[in-house]
Amino acid sequence: MLAEYGAAMRPLAALTILFILGCTGEGTAPAPERPTTEPVAEPEVVAASAPAGLCVAGETARFSCGVKGGKTVSLCAKGAAMTYRFGKPGGIELSVLRAAGSDGAWEVSQQALGADSERHIASVWNDGYRYAVVADRTEDQFEGKVVVRQGVKKIATLTCLDQPIVNFTELGSDFGGDPSSPNSWVGRWDVGTASFTITHDADGFHLVDGMAFYEGMNGRNTGEASGPLKRQTTHTLIHESDGCSITLARSGPDLIDGTDNLGCGGMNVTFMGDYRRVP
Repeated sequence: MLAEYGAAMRPLAALTILFILGCTGEGTAPAPERPTTEPVAEPEVVAASAPAGLCVAGETARFSCGVKGGKTVSLCAKGAAMTYRFGKPGGIELSVLRAAGSDGAWEVSQQALGADSERHIASVWNDGYRYAVVADRTEDQFEGKVVVRQGVKKIATLTCLDQPIVNFTELGSDFGGDPSSPNSWVGRWDVGTASFTITHDADGFHLVDGMAFYEGMNGRNTGEASGPLKRQTTHTLIHESDGCSITLARSGPDLIDGTDNLGCGGMNVTFMGDYRRVP
């Protein structure tokens, strides 16, 4: 009987020991406390936007669009310099870099076309060729093209096949052209009631196809002028012949201020006005 009693009590003794260990804190370690603060979220990483068109990292696309042949024209600015590029990514056919203040620097002009429309022209000369980037805005729509001239002769127009990227803001006065450069005068100039062409060669400046008119009650009176232009200052050219005297002064980017002595044609005909260079 004693042996049976001892065998029955052994399980109860084991349970009593386990109960005492649990009360004294010995045995299994308590679970760690939950953190009292929320984990800090990682900052969102925003990828830098890729350069537009044929521009590269660090440049601002002032103009860019696709043209025929699957090619692109881009005008890219970095500091006080701009680069004109033509071709395809990895296959640039032409790159013209000019810094402000350098020989043949970029000339950028702006013209109001209406109540909510304007035109920007950025032009540069390279080896006798003039590349004029033209951006026309009407409300929030843009149209663009590049006009290429050899001297005064137009040889190509590259029309944008899509709405171009246009950004001519904050260019300041760094791109006002250089009136001391002969090329800054070369081109076709128009004021509506008068127009003329200026060329330049080894013999100097020439006034070509100068024509002005006045619409009166009795019809149209006209006047013509052509011949050499004498350089008076870096900003002024003078034409004098047959009693006609015309003074042309560069007054801004792509701008000429014309005055005359009213002796260059019929009654009320004058070459006075603010002329803009035709792209």
